[in-house]
Amino acid sequence: MKSRLSVTLTAIALFITAAACTQTESYTSKIHVTKLVPADVFEVLPESAAQTEFKVFKDSGDIKGEYFELAMIEIEETASGDIPAKIMDSLKTEVAALGGNGILILNNEASDAKDLHNKKMKVIAIYNLEQLNDNAPTLVSL
Repeated sequence: MKSRLSVTLTAIALFITAAACTQTESYTSKIHVTKLVPADVFEVLPESAAQTEFKVFKDSGDIKGEYFELAMIEIEETASGDIPAKIMDSLKTEVAALGGNGILILNNEASDAKDLHNKKMKVIAIYNLEQLNDNAPTLVSL
């Protein structure tokens, strides 16, 4: 009887320990977009902008040529466990939906606490005219 009780108690203790060690993973994302130009501007941007390379700039002085500031995007992502941050993918999707081909980073914060990872970014979605010209076909004069 005594050994049965100790086996049962051992099994319960192992179950509780295993349940406590189980790690749950979660992911949340919040995005706020403030458009900086009238809505009709988005209609005249070339569709080929989405096909150009997506560029990330840390300073406006790094942007070659002229560019339009399309929208301010604030994004916050929180992930726990081993879920990788998807913040750049989320930004690319938002910028492409606006017709842009890059971002100018205004603020980039990250914090980690145990298994909780939090990342906040504030960027300006841009449409870089120079980047579009870089992808234009070269004309050959005869």
